[in-house]
Amino acid sequence: MRRFDRAQGFGLLEALVALTLMASAGVALFGWINSNLSTAARLRAHEQMQVQRQIAGAWLQSVDPWREPTGESSPMPGWRLRWQSFPLSDATAVPPWTGGTKSAWEARLFDVQAELEAEGLTQRFSISRLAVRRTVPFGALPTVDNANSSGESPSP
Repeated sequence: MRRFDRAQGFGLLEALVALTLMASAGVALFGWINSNLSTAARLRAHEQMQVQRQIAGAWLQSVDPWREPTGESSPMPGWRLRWQSFPLSDATAVPPWTGGTKSAWEARLFDVQAELEAEGLTQRFSISRLAVRRTVPFGALPTVDNANSSGESPSP
């Protein structure tokens, strides 16, 4: 009969060490997966907020801060957008077109502060907005054609 000096296969201690190593690796792997899933959820929420802010900012571009310095609207169903505008500069005359003598327009820079409530989230942001308004009624400004009705050529 043959006698074995060495046992074949894994012993109990070796199996326990292997299971402990695999369990440690599994815990680390699940922690890493959980971290990645929570990061992905935060990124999705941030992206959604950015899209909402872009839509609200584009909608605010259609608001004239001179005529409507404050207001509230609903650019999308379920959204509520409130804004208040503050002038950042004095009104400045816009340079006239070629051949004109005086500008019929003036411009002013505004800071529009907005608050958007959408899908349970409230976010505040501000945009700078240039507003232009007409200061002289149509047809009231002289032009080169109607200023020189005597037929003289305009002087430089």
